[in-house]
Amino acid sequence: MNLDAIISYPEILQGLEQLHRDQRTGTARVTTSENQLLQLGFDNGEIVGVTFGSKHNLEAIKLFAVTSRTGRLIFSEGRARALADGELPSTAAILRRLGLTDALAASAPTPTVMPAAVMITVIEREAIEFLGPMASIIWAEQLAKIGGLAKPGALQKLTEALAREIGKTGDAAKAQLFRTNVAKKLASSK
Repeated sequence: MNLDAIISYPEILQGLEQLHRDQRTGTARVTTSENQLLQLGFDNGEIVGVTFGSKHNLEAIKLFAVTSRTGRLIFSEGRARALADGELPSTAAILRRLGLTDALAASAPTPTVMPAAVMITVIEREAIEFLGPMASIIWAEQLAKIGGLAKPGALQKLTEALAREIGKTGDAAKAQLFRTNVAKKLASSK
């Protein structure tokens, strides 16, 4: 998730709620229009830590809820880590404290889930187009390195690993085109 445009507070909350529903792992960063940074660590969709300025967890949630109205939301996949020590309520309770109402959550678009087999086929076809006859060998090597496709985030990791292999030819633009093509085709296949 990477939104370059400034979005409203309700849209920020919907984005955070979507990360929860999609069971994502990584860090969500909200840069407010006042140039303040809210960071939320997610582990399989559960918020494991919150920082806002020098405040942490509950204090950060309270401060963000009363000071911010617009910003940019960026999510980076990766290992979740607690951003601060201390107790946190459930993710649903955190989102309610931030102002996510049932009506607002219900207005969020319901994602269309693409079957994993279709996603794998899309990525594999693009890999073949960009890597040629070596694609099946590189596919198998990269798949072994990430530990299979059953793990959360495995398709994203595989796509990135294949893009790095494509980029090893010295053509970073070609690697980026691979990423773009995969993203477009996955979006159009839904």
